Amino acid sequence: DGGLVLQYLKRIDVSFVELEGEDPGVMLMRIQTQHSLHIPFENLSVVMPGSAELSVELVDVYEKLVVNGRGGYCFEHTVLLYNVLKSLGFLVEIQASRVVLQPTIPSGFDSKLTHVFLLVVHPEDPTKQQYLVDVGFGGHGPIEPLKLQWDQSTISHGTEFVFRKVVINTDVIKKDKHFWNLTSRKFPHDSSEEPLVIYQFDIMREVTFDDIRQANFWVCKHPSSIFVNNLFVSGVIKNEDGLERISLWNLRESRTKLTQHTKEYRNLQSPTELQNSLALLSLDVSLSDCKEIYNKVAPLSEETNPAPINA
Repeated sequence: DGGLVLQYLKRIDVSFVELEGEDPGVMLMRIQTQHSLHIPFENLSVVMPGSAELSVELVDVYEKLVVNGRGGYCFEHTVLLYNVLKSLGFLVEIQASRVVLQPTIPSGFDSKLTHVFLLVVHPEDPTKQQYLVDVGFGGHGPIEPLKLQWDQSTISHGTEFVFRKVVINTDVIKKDKHFWNLTSRKFPHDSSEEPLVIYQFDIMREVTFDDIRQANFWVCKHPSSIFVNNLFVSGVIKNEDGLERISLWNLRESRTKLTQHTKEYRNLQSPTELQNSLALLSLDVSLSDCKEIYNKVAPLSEETNPAPINA
């Protein structure tokens, strides 16, 4: 829908004119970077006490993220950008991954397939280059497209992303199965720094919208879901020092200057401080809602409920 695309581009501060005739790779980078700067990751609608099931239908995602100026989590971001890129002529698939966030994948690793992202190619690109585009991961997520190639290194705002091949021999069909690990580490780095495996995926199976609906139901309603029980917000802003990522894990705020690799923390002490912190990412949340969220997550301590490494 042309109206949806134009309103989305306005939301991320991009004009359609500047995209016309642009190289597909440049266009994709422009869209993903601006999306990352204007639409944060957040689960406010899920962690809010008494909240209804979160909808991932396009009409509802569009209303929330574009019209109402809110953010969302991976299912919402991915559904929105999937439809925008399709309307702009890209070929797009939705893929799922298992979040790792550890230097190595532990024995018996059994994380759920609850993160989704996009694989994108433009039919008029003579190189047929495929890109991984992920706008819904939050902290540690790329804010630019990544070329999908084994051992491909992409340097982006102080972080090096690399795809590594993992070969697993299955017990039943007795065939090697190839997985992709997306890894990251700060750049520049020394040889002793071990990269972090962000997530693992298998590109041989495309995710359907029914898959997303089912996964979303578990993530937003199951009592053991990390997003039901914790506040997680993360977004990128631009200031005079470059790009800065601001994240909230419950009431712990972190601010990371991406290229300088400096990180500062503070603990929010009141609903008003929570409201002001959300406003840094242009999230306009009422004080009454902030009070409800604050009262829910305030009893959670860092000792019993530690922040994930990407928060």
